Amino acid sequence: RIKRNSNKAQNAIKEISNSISLLTIGEIKQTKKSINKLQKILGNNPIVNILSAKLAMQTNDDVALQQSLNNMKEQEETQTLALSSLANLAQKNQNYSQAEKYLEEALKESPEATRLIPALIDIYKKNKQWQKLKTLIENNKKLLKTYDYQIDLAIASIVLSDLAMKGKDQNKALNLI
Repeated sequence: RIKRNSNKAQNAIKEISNSISLLTIGEIKQTKKSINKLQKILGNNPIVNILSAKLAMQTNDDVALQQSLNNMKEQEETQTLALSSLANLAQKNQNYSQAEKYLEEALKESPEATRLIPALIDIYKKNKQWQKLKTLIENNKKLLKTYDYQIDLAIASIVLSDLAMKGKDQNKALNLI
């Protein structure tokens, strides 16, 4: 049994290396074959899903990409990566509200994934989610020290203030600035 597991591990490592190499040089048909072999060895494994997603990205196959990312989303090791990638796919398809949901879920699952914050800032601006934008920037000031985010914060504050003024709530408007 130990020898069989050792052979399985060696075959998996060999096929992972082969899949990555083939994918890197653009051998699409051979990559598909290699990933299929790897899936037979490992089943529904995070590395199989990652390689499948990378292949789908490289071939612009959004249906296969969606399927691979949904599989990845169900696996703890790849959940945040999947949610981030699903957000990118939603943005590509101009579904900004879905992209917002994926990014918020990704940050909820992995608050340390700070590289998602700029993407969420952009989505909030596209979706005109000014209060969410302001709160996100204020809660992450230490991470977001660049001038651009100070401008975003100012814009969100001004828009929120303007909305409050139109509602004749001057006190609220002044507190938002």
